[in-house]
Order: sequence, then structure tokens, then C-alpha cells
Amino acid sequence: MLMNPRRADDQPARLRDRRERGERRRVDLHVKSVDVKHGAEQMYVCFMVGEERYLLDILRVKEVARIQKMTRMPQSTPGMAGVIDLRGTFVPILDLRSRLGLISRPSGRLSRIIVVITQGRFAGLLVDQLLPVIRVSISEVQPAPRLAGEPGYEFLTGMCARGEEVYLLIDLERLLELPANVVRVPEGDADATGQGKADGPVSITQSRE
Repeated sequence: MLMNPRRADDQPARLRDRRERGERRRVDLHVKSVDVKHGAEQMYVCFMVGEERYLLDILRVKEVARIQKMTRMPQSTPGMAGVIDLRGTFVPILDLRSRLGLISRPSGRLSRIIVVITQGRFAGLLVDQLLPVIRVSISEVQPAPRLAGEPGYEFLTGMCARGEEVYLLIDLERLLELPANVVRVPEGDADATGQGKADGPVSITQSRE
């Protein structure tokens, strides 16, 4: 099949325009509209670190990325896995296995990076596996026990149960007390509270629970 010469000449320009549109695109999760809050329920991104299931407020999450090449920084804070280039923005990555007191290990096929915003800055959380988003009623959440000497419990705000599964709610601010290693968000990508915009698209599978 012969290609129209005019169309062939236009291809480089079209590719450039497509790349530029991609670079300008906001860092968002990509599911079309999501009702983030529903009555007394809240939506949470669910993930696994080790054998435990954790929940993170979906309003704090901007994107979930596959594992990519990381640059390790000299004399970095313990628990830092490195830095990635996310479409021109350098994002520090925190290894949650190390941060939560588990033995660090190489990333696996199911490992993901959850890009979050806190206090107007980007950071990435390296997790073992991403699970479906779930809705949790406020009445289901109980205070997390304060167990002296148990690593990781200082980063929890509460816990809840679904059947035989227990979910632990992450305190993002305490988890990311690394002000020297996070990246300032471009103006307009976060609201005044430092959270992601609630009406942005989201691309995480929602649980039917």
C-alpha cells in the first residue's frame, strides 16, 4: 500500500505534538470521574508490603507507576531507594519495606511505585503489590495499638477489618518526614492543603467489597 506523501511528511510533526502533549499532562491517576467521598465512607488505595495490607487516602495519591530505573543518591537517608525521572520531574522513592522495619529485597514483577503529594511535594512509595481500591466506613476504623518496640507502628493512624483481612491505615506525614529529599510540586498540581485534587481522574481498580 502506498502512503500519501503529505501524510508521511506530517508524521514527524504529529509525533512531536503528541510527545509535547504527554509532557504537559498532569501527573494523575487515570480513571474518569470518581466519587471520592460517599456519605460516611472514604476511598483508600490498598497495597501490600510484606504480608500486611495497608490503606492510603486516595486524595493523597497522584499516580501509580511501574518499577523503573532508580538513581541512588550518595549518603541518602536510610530507607530511600533512589530517585526516578517521572516525565521530567525527579521524584525520591521511599522503600516501604525498609521504612516499616522489614528486610529490604529486590523489586518483583508486582512491585509498584505510588506517587503521592504531601505538603506540596512529590514523593514515591515503593510497595510490593497494588490491590484494588476499597471504600471504608469511618465507623469501621479503630485506633492502631501503640506497641512499644514494634517497628512501623508509629506510622499508623488506625486499622480496620474486612472478613479475615486486617488493613492498616498509613499516616503519610509521619512516614515521609524527609523534607530534604522530596520535590516541590509545580504550581497548580496541588491544592492549598497539599493534597491532590479530588476531582482528578483515577486509574486504580476499585474493589467490589
